[in-house]
Parts: sequence; C-alpha cells; structure tokens
Amino acid sequence: MQLNMIPDFISSKAIVVVIISIVAIANYYLFVRHEQFDDFSIYKVNNRDIFHSILYVIITITSFISVANHNREMISNMRTADKMIVK
Repeated sequence: MQLNMIPDFISSKAIVVVIISIVAIANYYLFVRHEQFDDFSIYKVNNRDIFHSILYVIITITSFISVANHNREMISNMRTADKMIVK
C-alpha cells in the first residue's frame, strides 16, 4: 500500500527548490535588507514565551515518538499476518 503524499502540481525537486529560493529572496528583500526585523519585537522574551516554546518541543517530540511506535507496531502486525498467510 503506497500513499501519494506529494500533490500533483509538484512534479520534481527542481520546482520545490525554485519556490524555496523565491521565498528566501523575497524574505531578504522585504525584511532583512531594510533591517525591519528588529522592529517586530521578536527579541523581547519573557518566561511565558520560554515555557510555551519548551512545551511545544516536548509535545512535538512525544507525538513523533508515539506515531512512530504506532506505525512500527502496525508494520510488525502486517508482516506477521503475511507470514501466517504464506505458511
């Protein structure tokens, strides 16, 4: 069973590289070049922001591990079922 996770309009890696390059160049010319990055107050961090960042990382890691374990168990069950059918 193979799932097609890539949309049809992305036909090659070259298109993805071109899109990422365009976004990076636009980001540079719109924000970084004029040094407007400091005006957005993203460097003012308080304890609540730090807590939210750490909580996000912990939730992301935990969900990744649980999904990986679930998929590993599912693949193991499929392989055992295939071996039972073959015998």
